[in-house]
Amino acid sequence: MGFDFPPYTANESDFDAKPSPDRVLVFSKSQPGTDAVYFIGAVGVRWAEWSDAPPCWSLTWAWLHPYERRKGHLTRAWPILIEMFPNPHMEPPLSEAMERF
Repeated sequence: MGFDFPPYTANESDFDAKPSPDRVLVFSKSQPGTDAVYFIGAVGVRWAEWSDAPPCWSLTWAWLHPYERRKGHLTRAWPILIEMFPNPHMEPPLSEAMERF
């Protein structure tokens, strides 16, 4: 998409503060016939406090391994994500695939 930037920076950590509500949720996939589990992607969710809107959860990024894209992983996880993080803000920029989703 022509951009790349880190979703977090080192200066955001504050060891004297209470634990952050921010989360990284990992997508995994087991290998049939073995005990192996592969991590195939992740989603970043942050608690956002705005000056011009009520605070809410914000989906800041999502990434799936290229071989695992368009296989329904996010679609199957979406009801669980919405239950855990109601009415999330989708943080731009959004890829064409995410806009269609």
